[in-house]
Amino acid sequence: MKIYAAVSADGWKRAAQVNGGEQLRMWSTAKAVTATTSLLTALDEGKPPPSELAEAMRGAIQRSENCRQRRVVLWLQEMAGGPAGAADAVRSTLSSAGADDVEISQTAATPDAECIDYLNASSAANPLGPSLLLGTAKWTPVAASTFSLALAAGEFGSAGRSVYRLMQLPKQRSREQKDPTAYTADVAWGAGKAMDGLKPAYKSGWGGVEQKNFIAGQIIALRVSGVSYGVAVFGSPDVQPANDDPGKTAVPAAVEEVLSLLAPVLAP
Repeated sequence: MKIYAAVSADGWKRAAQVNGGEQLRMWSTAKAVTATTSLLTALDEGKPPPSELAEAMRGAIQRSENCRQRRVVLWLQEMAGGPAGAADAVRSTLSSAGADDVEISQTAATPDAECIDYLNASSAANPLGPSLLLGTAKWTPVAASTFSLALAAGEFGSAGRSVYRLMQLPKQRSREQKDPTAYTADVAWGAGKAMDGLKPAYKSGWGGVEQKNFIAGQIIALRVSGVSYGVAVFGSPDVQPANDDPGKTAVPAAVEEVLSLLAPVLAP
C-alpha cells in the first residue's frame, strides 16, 4: 500500500505531506470542485441555477452519482461556452485557492446509457451533448488539501459554503448502481468514521482499474476551534482490484488509520 497525504492549515507556509507532490487523478473528488466552480460562475454571470441543479449537486456529492455530476458539468459548460471554457473555469477556481499544480484535460464524452432518461428530463440546453470528464483531471495531494482549506476558510463565499454543507451530509449509496456488489465499501469510510466527531466536510474518489492504476481517497475540509484545515489522503493498493470498488481493497482501512491518527491532533 502506498499512501499519499497532505494537510494544510490557516497560517501555515506550506502543507505537511507524504508523497504530496505526486499527480493523481481526481476521480469523484472532482465533484466538489465542479459544484464550487458552477456556483461561482453562476454568480459571476448573474444566472440563477435551474431548479434541478441543487438536487443534482446533492446527488453528485452525497451519493457520488455520475449522472447528476454530468448535469452539473452541462450547466457549467452552458455558462462557460463549452468544455474548454468549463475547464478554464475549474482551473481558475483552483488557482484562486492557490492550488496551481493541476492538469485539466478538455476531453468530453457523450453520456452513458443509464443517464439518458435522467438528462432528457432535465432543463439542459443540450442534455445528451458531450460533457467534460473532470474526473480524469490530475492534481497533487498538496493541491487537493489547499482547495479543501479554501473551502473550510470560506474563501469561495456563499458558493463554497453551499458546497461545504453538502460535503458534511452523511454519505448515502448511489441510486445509479443497480448491482449491489459493484460497491461494497461502507458509505461512511474514511473521514465519516475516523473524524465523525469533528463534523468533516468530505468527498471520496476512486477509480483507475482500467488504467491499471487504482487509487482511492478523500478530500476533507474542517473547521475546528476557529482554525481551518484542508486534508487529502489517498491510497493505492499493492494488487489491483478486479473492478473500481474500494471495498475490495485495504485502502479504506488505510485512509481511516491515517485520519484516526490525525483527528486527535486537530481536536480541541
